[in-house]
Amino acid sequence: MAKDDTKKKDDDAETKDGESTTEEQAGEAKESLIAKLKAKVSGVKVPSPEPLRGPRDLWQVPVLVLGVLMLFVGARMWVVEAPGPDFAGALDSVAEAITSQEYERAIEILNDPLAEYILSEDATTSERGRYDLLSADALYYAQKSRDISLTDNHERIVEYYREARERYLTDLTARQSVNLAHTLLALKRADEALGEIRTLGGEYSQLRFEVYQEVVNQSLEADEPLVDEKRLTQILNEMRDESVATPEDRVWVVIQQTRMRLRGGYVEQAIERLLPEIQALPSRQSEAAGRLFVLLASAYFELGLTEAAKDHVARSSGLLPTSDPSFAQGEVLQARILQVEGQAEEARDRFAGVATRFPQSGAGAAAWLGLGEIEAELAHYRDSLDAYLQVISSVERGDQMGDLGREGIEGSMLKQYTRLSLEGDHENALRYAELILRLHGTDPSATSVLRMAEAHRALAEQLLKDVPKTADGLPDFSGVDPVTMEEARSHSYKSAQAYRQHARMVALADAEASGTSLWFSADGYDRAGEDIEARKGFAEYVQTRPDDPRAIQARYRLARVNQSRGEYPAAVELFEEILSLEPTSVWAYRSYVPLSQCMMLSGADNAVDSAETKLLEVLEGGLFEPDAVEFKAALIELGLLYRRVERYPEAIEHLSSALTRFPELEDDPQLLFALSDANRGSATQIAETLRATLPRSEKLRLAKLRKERLIEALGMYDRVAQALEEGGRRRTDLEKLIQRNAMFYRGDCAYDLGRSLQGQESETAVAYFNDAIRYYDAAAQRFSDDASSLVAMVQIVNCHAALENWREAKTAQVRARSRLKELPREAFETAELPMSRAHWEEWLESTIALEKRASVQVP
Repeated sequence: MAKDDTKKKDDDAETKDGESTTEEQAGEAKESLIAKLKAKVSGVKVPSPEPLRGPRDLWQVPVLVLGVLMLFVGARMWVVEAPGPDFAGALDSVAEAITSQEYERAIEILNDPLAEYILSEDATTSERGRYDLLSADALYYAQKSRDISLTDNHERIVEYYREARERYLTDLTARQSVNLAHTLLALKRADEALGEIRTLGGEYSQLRFEVYQEVVNQSLEADEPLVDEKRLTQILNEMRDESVATPEDRVWVVIQQTRMRLRGGYVEQAIERLLPEIQALPSRQSEAAGRLFVLLASAYFELGLTEAAKDHVARSSGLLPTSDPSFAQGEVLQARILQVEGQAEEARDRFAGVATRFPQSGAGAAAWLGLGEIEAELAHYRDSLDAYLQVISSVERGDQMGDLGREGIEGSMLKQYTRLSLEGDHENALRYAELILRLHGTDPSATSVLRMAEAHRALAEQLLKDVPKTADGLPDFSGVDPVTMEEARSHSYKSAQAYRQHARMVALADAEASGTSLWFSADGYDRAGEDIEARKGFAEYVQTRPDDPRAIQARYRLARVNQSRGEYPAAVELFEEILSLEPTSVWAYRSYVPLSQCMMLSGADNAVDSAETKLLEVLEGGLFEPDAVEFKAALIELGLLYRRVERYPEAIEHLSSALTRFPELEDDPQLLFALSDANRGSATQIAETLRATLPRSEKLRLAKLRKERLIEALGMYDRVAQALEEGGRRRTDLEKLIQRNAMFYRGDCAYDLGRSLQGQESETAVAYFNDAIRYYDAAAQRFSDDASSLVAMVQIVNCHAALENWREAKTAQVRARSRLKELPREAFETAELPMSRAHWEEWLESTIALEKRASVQVP
């Protein structure tokens, strides 16, 4: 006995010495290995047991408790009471549990207590290898039984199988090799999987056939095939030649080969191969024949031979059970035939039947796709979109899709998108574009992004199709209602984002398409009012595509963006570059007016002279015909420039010329206001001149001219005020300001006319004062909440004082002083109160006159 003990110790020592290197390598990995085994179990969710239903089930409780207790005690006894751990017994228990499909029980034993001791010096290499094999088996079958497929678990299964074989030199059984192959396929590692089963002997052909089937199925039904077509063809040929292949197996191979030919467009070859195969079957009245008839019908349908397709699919219907996937495919084909023949309602009903009876199958997905097409043909777009959404949901869930690939689904929706876009139904076209984008998940294709960009751009343009354009060809938002404007800007912004994404995606593959998208992106941001992003886009276009025909236009648009942001020096530089680079281009011609505007506002030395020179080049240099848009813009801008620098006679000349030359400007409130203002300003300058000593004839001439100027200004102010009041459309902030000032200034013109005619044409003067009172009163009521209402109230006081209507003047004075007290001090420090020094002085004179009359109590 002692001798035996000594021998055992020597053997253990030898084993320990032989494994010392292994133990050192495994020591640091012990905790992580145990953690991995425990982590892998967490991926397998055990369903909650049903609650006990009553006393008849209570007998299970003590039995279950006793069983668990005995299991725990037994598992511990081999560690605590045995002379050494009984690894073999514990591993046998794991194997029995796996054989009994008690996978959770097997995992519990593997975790506790085996995981704690398997790396100890008491365990042999073979026991560790067996432990790894059983760990892989338990996790593989546990996942499979729960229909779970987690990448982390697959990785661990591969790790345990390979560690057993490579580290502990433990052979895998044929079944375990197949399990490993299936796991590798789940990880998309097809070459490794095929390598595993090729080492199996001929007696395991059926197991090899099983793996081959999975490779074929995943290659034909997945978006990314596991193997290429050449390799797939080789596998199918091997499967057909397998000695263990049954007639059913060979039919299955023929079906897959036919699917490949049809998918590759070799329809004639598919028919030529199918006909002999059907003839070679033991019977043409079998289920196998029915499956081949469905494929033959599909091939004839692809060739447009619908009658032959109808005959063969009808044959298949009587041979296949209604639960057979091929029967469902035949039903889909019959629906397709009805669709082609124009029987939309009948096709829809058949598609709906398949979709209901075969959910989450390739035929079901094809039926939903058919429904999407049929409903779109019937203009039931909501139902069509819902049907397509069902197909996309199937893709997202990972359902079997049969021969329906992502490309085919996208092609079907793209057909609807294209048709609707051509018909001008951009709103529904956008919905299909959104579904195409969703189909691609987190990795959208460049074309799907481009469709979104195009749809949003088309919608924005459609919303603004009747809106007048500015000189730059952009929509004039001044006449657009706020809701439409915001909607159009939103679509333009989304379009710009999508175009920019597309430009980045195809920059290397297609520089031309990238440049086009970059342009539309910058243009979209500009239309959306996103000037910073627009500036970035146009600047990038100029920098990256300097030789592109659109580069000069990009410079112009970039200059305009800078102008709108008040960055006048930068805009001037760009406009001058355009005139230098392409002086005869349309963009150079369009640059003259905005260049003069920017020069004027830049604050540079001689800015006015430079701006005037550029505008005169347009008007006098023969660059444009007198009826050209650029000529019109320059004529107006020069008139506005003269008005801005108080050269009123020249302003009147050019603005009046614009109205005469271009009749469409007669109702332009901004132009009319500018001309009115020029006339009023000229009248003010003439009044200053009349204070000087002049010959009588000159005084008479100037007085007459001043009167004419005031009458002209009064009439135009009145036209502007009425036009903006009765316009029936949304007014811009500028138009609101113009309307307010026009209503006040027409009162000023009437008041100045009354003052100038006092003592000369008394009745006419009285009439003008009364007109002024009427105008001022209308302005005070229209803008009662505006600080400017004080001006109107003050002028009413001055009018009554000029007419010596003292009672009315006193009443008006009370209102004016009351309004004065209401105004905050800040109102006098801003332009919010457009009250000139002349207004204040005249009010002071009227106030003093009222106070004097009050002191002497003159009635």
